[in-house]
Order: sequence, then structure tokens, then C-alpha cells
Amino acid sequence: MKKKIISSMLMVCILLGILPNTMYAATNNTAKPSAGWHYLRIMWNYLNVDKDGNIELRNKTNTKEGNTKFRIHDCGNGDYEFELEDGRYLGLEITQEEMAKNPDKLNELRVKAVKKDAKKYMTVWNVYSENNYDLFNLRPRMNKDYVVNASGEKKEDGTAIIVWKHADPWICAANPTPDAPHHAEIRFIPILPAVFSVRYNNTPYRDKPDGKILGEFGSGQKVWVTRIDGNWATIKYKDKEYSMWAPKLTGVDPTVTAPIVLKSMPSKDSYKVGETFDIKGLNVVNITDGKETTVNSDLKYYMQEVVYSKDGSYKLKDPVEIKPGYKFNNKLEASIEIKYQGVSLQFYSIEIIK
Repeated sequence: MKKKIISSMLMVCILLGILPNTMYAATNNTAKPSAGWHYLRIMWNYLNVDKDGNIELRNKTNTKEGNTKFRIHDCGNGDYEFELEDGRYLGLEITQEEMAKNPDKLNELRVKAVKKDAKKYMTVWNVYSENNYDLFNLRPRMNKDYVVNASGEKKEDGTAIIVWKHADPWICAANPTPDAPHHAEIRFIPILPAVFSVRYNNTPYRDKPDGKILGEFGSGQKVWVTRIDGNWATIKYKDKEYSMWAPKLTGVDPTVTAPIVLKSMPSKDSYKVGETFDIKGLNVVNITDGKETTVNSDLKYYMQEVVYSKDGSYKLKDPVEIKPGYKFNNKLEASIEIKYQGVSLQFYSIEIIK
């Protein structure tokens, strides 16, 4: 992204002829890509896969096949993977070890759809924000000097997507995020509808874009996003439609808890011997289509008894499934795990006393 404001020091460099008049400079942007499924786009054309597994620019928007979908996996520590629907990953035909020993091999290397095999391929990328919202540049893991880009600065169908040497000399402690030229800026377009999470407290929602503020959401509130136009998102919440500032939202990984929201926990966590397991107060809802549908009947509960040793340490027994109405016959302490369709939603502790 071109720097809108150039420091006086950089301006002096330009006047002295040390730097070109068109330049790119590091930033302190911190935005991260949303989880879930996305289309990836460079200069208004889409990243797709050819018959040989090469990544290229090709607009398949109005075709039966459609554009390639990429599911973003946050691996932690700034590392990301991009999974295709067929199970392959966005990667390079080089290993992490080879890349570290001889980074020059990266220059002009084709980006491909490859199997996840660390002994053959590199599939982990560092992602850097260009606009603190939805525009990013991709660089091979732990190598900021090479960036994914459209070959030849072209945007026509069939343009090869390659890794190209582009070191940002302006990276420093204050601006640690490398910038990239236009043909290396990748827009992440979420595939809608999908569940998103509100990023900040006191985030307003409106009757229409720039319209009347009707209320506010807190951080972590889940909403059903049906459309994004520029910086405005159309959401459905409790079966009503509103507008929100899209940069205030982040996508939720559909394989984790979305579109399931745990709204309240069981009120009872202490029992006497002879009493039965009670989930009164628990409320778990599915918010697909912006409606709240209770799914308590689809939940499962697993108990792990706590066993203490003489030295004060403890361990957990293997989990045992229990159901509401299960009778506690002995004094104990235990951890209860709540699951929905095999996905863990929450843990909480209980005790059974005499």
C-alpha cells in the first residue's frame, strides 16, 4: 500500500534522489485475517487453481465452478495456512529447511495447491496487514524478504502467482509490518452468509449505513452477516436486519463453535450425595440466519472426576458421559465438559458433598 504521509526524512531522501518517487514503507498495522472461508483477490482478479495445481489469476465468478475457496487456519504466532476444499493447501514446492538454507530459491517460485507434507512442501505463511482491515500481503513463514504476487504486475486471466523478492527497508521497531506493492496486495473476501464476532465493546448497529444508531453490541457478540458492501456489513440479529461498520467484525471459524453461542451456564454447581445432575439455567443457541434457536437438547455432557494424591497433586479420570437426571452417589469433585456435535463448548467444575 502506498504510504499516504511521508515523513520529512523520507522526503529529503526523495529530493536527494536516493529513493524513487513511488515508494512503499513499513507500517504498524496489526489487523489479522478472519477465520473461515474466503476468496482471495489481487487487483480485482481472483486466485484460482489450474489443472496442474498452479495458482493463477482467473475470474470464475460467473461460472458453474466458481472461484477457489480458501479456509484460513490461524496456527498461532502469526502463522497461517490456507486450505482448499479438496484438502490441499496454498504452498510452495520447497521445504521450510531448504528455504532457510537457500532463500534465493524462493525468487519467482510458483505458488501451488499442494498436499500438507512438511517433508516436501511449505504450507505455512506469515500474513501482514495493508489497511488494518481486509487487505494483506503473504510471505513465506519467517521470511519477510519474499512476497506472494501477480507475476509481471499483470492482472489478466492466466497470470501466474509467484513468490518474488521484495524486502521492505523501512521495517523497524515502530513499524514492524512490511508493506507490499499493489500487485502483491491480496484482498480477503469472506464467503457469506457467515457468523462473525464483534471485535470491540460499545460497537453501534444502525437501521442503515450511516443511519440512526439503534443500539450497541459488546465484544464477542455473535452476529449473522449476509452482505458486505465496502465498509458496511448487513447483519441479521434475532431475526431483524441491521447495518454495522464491517471493520468492527471478525469472522468466526465455522469448524469451532459458530454458529453456536453459549449464552448462560447452569446455575447449579454444588450437589449433595443423592441429588441428580441439573442443567437449569443453561442456554445454548444456534444463530444461523440471525435467529436464536435453542439447541440444549442436542448437547452432551462428560464428567471427569478429580482424584487427589497424598502430596496434594491431582489427576482427572477418563471422561464419562452423563445426562441430566444422573444421580450422584458419592462425595467427589469433577469437571464437566459441555459438547455440541462433538465440539467442546465449555468446561466447569462441580462438587458433591454429603
